[in-house]
Amino acid sequence: MAGLILALAGCGDDDAKAGGAASSAAPSVSASAPTPPPPPSATATNSPSASASSATTPAQTTPAPDSSAPPSTAGGTAPKTTQGAIARYEEFLHATGREDLDTMCEISSFAAKKAEEEGFGACRSAYTYVLQELISPEQKAALRTATVDPGKITVQGPARVDIPAAAVKASVTFAEDELGTSTLEYIDGNWYVTD
Repeated sequence: MAGLILALAGCGDDDAKAGGAASSAAPSVSASAPTPPPPPSATATNSPSASASSATTPAQTTPAPDSSAPPSTAGGTAPKTTQGAIARYEEFLHATGREDLDTMCEISSFAAKKAEEEGFGACRSAYTYVLQELISPEQKAALRTATVDPGKITVQGPARVDIPAAAVKASVTFAEDELGTSTLEYIDGNWYVTD
């Protein structure tokens, strides 16, 4: 692969979907969730205490999402603007710095599928390798706060933006052969790394 992000994009769409499905299902399942009351028996139906009991049974609620997680446009809509593409790519860079595999795989799901078909492996395992072997702790720290210089990107059209390594502003300088150029495309209401 031409650069680090292209290597990072060598992850599978199936893992992203599985990770997303697992994480989206997790908040709605709780070990401490109240169980529904047993159905009343025929003799208890006429009892005033049975009516009062069922009226005071607490409603089941879904726990609130983890508020410590950074905001994400995952699954939502993002503006179809150059600034929207930049914000999404910055989210990807920050996730890489945090080693947030779920976000990395979600944002690069289209490139990941392509890379997996070319034999680069499933998303989570590919990114785990890259994060452990190819990115130094200093680089990860720099990516957590990296930004993109809009003057150094190439807008290919309203739904396609190319972001080279030279556009990434961080406390560490990334060369093109380290970070590569990432293409983001606007698909189904959001920006995704596609190459």
